[in-house]
Amino acid sequence: MIKVLHLTPHYGTGVGTVIRNFAIYQNKNYKNFFFHEYFSLEYTNSYTKKIFNKNKIKFSEKVYYNINYLKKKISKSDIILVHWWNHPLLMDFLANQELPSSRVVFWSHITGKIAPNCITEDILKFPDKFVFTTPVSKSIPSFLKLPENIKKKMPVIWSTGGIDRVKIYKKKINKYFIVGYIGNLDFTKLHPEFIQICERSYKNNIRFVVVGKIVNNSLLDQATKSEIKNKIIFKGYVSEKEKWKLLSQFDLFGYPLAKYHYGSCDQSIQEAMAAKIPIVTLNNSMEKKMIKNNFSGFVAKNINEYSNIVKKFSNISYKKKKFIINNARNFAKKNFSLKIMSEKWNSIFYKLLKIKKNKKKFSEKKIPANVLYSKTLDRSCWPIIKYLTSRKSTKSLEFKILSFCKDKNWTSPTKSSPYHYHIFFSKNQKLKSLCKLLKKNN
Repeated sequence: MIKVLHLTPHYGTGVGTVIRNFAIYQNKNYKNFFFHEYFSLEYTNSYTKKIFNKNKIKFSEKVYYNINYLKKKISKSDIILVHWWNHPLLMDFLANQELPSSRVVFWSHITGKIAPNCITEDILKFPDKFVFTTPVSKSIPSFLKLPENIKKKMPVIWSTGGIDRVKIYKKKINKYFIVGYIGNLDFTKLHPEFIQICERSYKNNIRFVVVGKIVNNSLLDQATKSEIKNKIIFKGYVSEKEKWKLLSQFDLFGYPLAKYHYGSCDQSIQEAMAAKIPIVTLNNSMEKKMIKNNFSGFVAKNINEYSNIVKKFSNISYKKKKFIINNARNFAKKNFSLKIMSEKWNSIFYKLLKIKKNKKKFSEKKIPANVLYSKTLDRSCWPIIKYLTSRKSTKSLEFKILSFCKDKNWTSPTKSSPYHYHIFFSKNQKLKSLCKLLKKNN
């Protein structure tokens, strides 16, 4: 029996769905070969606990606050699978604790392409094996600098919650053309001009249905002030069953994400493909890897083209729509299967067993939070890195930092921002002063 310990910062909707469904699938199909345990450094939400308990899956939460217990479990496990993104507690644990003898593999749930969600050379080199969730990550500078023999050992395994669970309900006769959105409503993911995009895409028979937990008051403010406020319907957070019912009634899946979003293998796109709903997105790096324009969906070059696609979609021939839908569903079947994902991971687990366990240490001395955060950023972020690490006056850097950090992901309370780190390391004065400076961009 191979013991695999999964270590993740916490369980949310996107990555949480992947891990939960992977856990259920492994427990059902490979329980005689693998024993999986699921540890979260922060919380394990109530939904995940319910799923794990129902399926008799072992888990522990808040293990960051019980380091000795965590290290003991690591030493007794055959393989440690770190579900990685730039999270303060995960980075602090990896950087400021010596890992006992172990075999460690990272699975990155971000592309690493957009700061502050970076993947640095130090991160790539730390584990025994590094796995990406998207081919996009193979274009980042830190990967390109690696020797060819090391690059070849860094595979891509698409992350998925499994499209088999997507249920398709019979479409109702509706006098409106429904453009639907399901997903994160934070402007670190959603395009900050989402309401304006809806306005530009609107024509008389269109209704916009938005599904997701409201986390951004400015989104609602914009909607309230919009001339088409009665045409934009917010459904809030819904159960998975209700989600499939709503998804099945969409005529088009409108998914305009921010150019700086952190996603790598979007679950909402996978689900829309499986549900036979044609998709239109903007041409961000992740979307271009998941959707082939005019073949399995529509990837617009800009907001204007996106809006034109939405407005003119009803004029597209049935034959073309069927062509798009079938190609998307075939791509989803081939790439977003729990069976395929699990088989690829099982292969990696067996290969890792051939590696001798070894101790791992990120640094010889303790790294303070401000320096730690600087080490998670790539070289494009040099003004912030210098600001956080310099002992001299950093006044001259302030204008450059404000110019560089204009996007919403730098002032988010989560998503690897300075604010995110400051929440956990509130006594760190450098982080505090950086957050105070960035407030000027709000």
